[in-house]
Amino acid sequence: MNLLCEWLSNFILTNIIIQCRKHFSLKKFENIITIGDIFTEMIIINKGAVNFFLSPIYNNYKLLTINKGNHFGDVNMFLGERSEFTIKSSLNQTEIFSLKMSIYTDLKINFPE
Repeated sequence: MNLLCEWLSNFILTNIIIQCRKHFSLKKFENIITIGDIFTEMIIINKGAVNFFLSPIYNNYKLLTINKGNHFGDVNMFLGERSEFTIKSSLNQTEIFSLKMSIYTDLKINFPE
């Protein structure tokens, strides 16, 4: 019975996420977030990768690459922080999903695990 409840819970969670997310297909070097933007959504990388760049003061130095299956922005979103980086798609055909804070909050409350 416990296994069935866990499977059902995962199934419901997956369906909620699929229905509530926004999908974006990006080309190489397309901006996702620029320096100074306020994070309002969590970004999930479904395909490809994204790069984090420092400001022009630092010659737009590429600081970090995040690949498929990872996410970012959830902590910044809840803290209401502005981005300190420009975040761009690093490959053609990069695919990301975003979840708004209200949806993310509902998911965390209803599915704390």
